[in-house]
Amino acid sequence: MDLKQVIRTVDDFPKPGVKFLDVASILENPEAFRRTINWLIKLAAVYQIESVVAIDARGFIWAGALANELRCPLHLARKPGKVPGNIVTNTYDTEYSTASLSMLKDVKIKGPVLVIDDILATGGTLNAVGELLDTEFDIPTNKQIHAVIANLNFLPGKKFLADNGFIVEHLLNFD
Repeated sequence: MDLKQVIRTVDDFPKPGVKFLDVASILENPEAFRRTINWLIKLAAVYQIESVVAIDARGFIWAGALANELRCPLHLARKPGKVPGNIVTNTYDTEYSTASLSMLKDVKIKGPVLVIDDILATGGTLNAVGELLDTEFDIPTNKQIHAVIANLNFLPGKKFLADNGFIVEHLLNFD
């Protein structure tokens, strides 16, 4: 099965001229979803992962399934106003706007950590979470593995993250 063929493309979303890759369409195909989870399980073994961090919102799907398979803690990086309690927040630029992600401050996150999102474009989202893990949870960049289902190779995200010291893995590459 060619996973690229499973991913739906939506023209002019979220704005005119943008071709949106809807990796959530993988969820409609149990075999395709299982392949993505198996890939993440292999990454977790290679890097001896002790915790998983999920990025709001599609990252929750893959990270939840993986953390369950690994029997390891799952931590959420959520959009503003979605995390109750004592939080830390990082604001960053995306390809379309400015955004923020928050995490509970009073949790213990053990590394190495696998940070999961669906797509890597400019790298702003993954970098923001990586900065939080480094500065607030004492997980250095070389103990963070940032994994995405699809890398948009025509955008600078992978290089940006690598230049900031993060380990970056992707299942699919789109040129």
